[in-house]
Amino acid sequence: LYTQQTFLAPKVKEVLDYLIKSYELGVISNGFATIQRTKIKNLGLESYFKYQIYSSQVGVMKPRPEIFLEAMREAQKAAHEICFVGDSYEYDILGAKRVGWKAILYAPDGQIGTGELADAVINDLGQLKEIF
Repeated sequence: LYTQQTFLAPKVKEVLDYLIKSYELGVISNGFATIQRTKIKNLGLESYFKYQIYSSQVGVMKPRPEIFLEAMREAQKAAHEICFVGDSYEYDILGAKRVGWKAILYAPDGQIGTGELADAVINDLGQLKEIF
């Protein structure tokens, strides 16, 4: 969501407005719940996310499967119904794939690296509108 700690990446609200019409959205973060919730609120994004899962509450960090499984339990969705979009191959993509989710790597700098397990790699969040 952020290019830096307090700024939204380009097109975030546009894409969230598009996705929320058809999907339930959630957040999984390795950050502290109180800090991340405050950021989401201050950026005007809290109404988009039905689920917010934080490592500080679950007790494990991404890419451990437990945090992804907790999100799945809270959302009451099967693995094949979930697609995770993340900007870290190691923490987001590998973690999501280990529990059977689809996963899209967001690489805004165009540095894809080892994205071979990702179902898609995007460098612009607007590309999500083409995928979904």
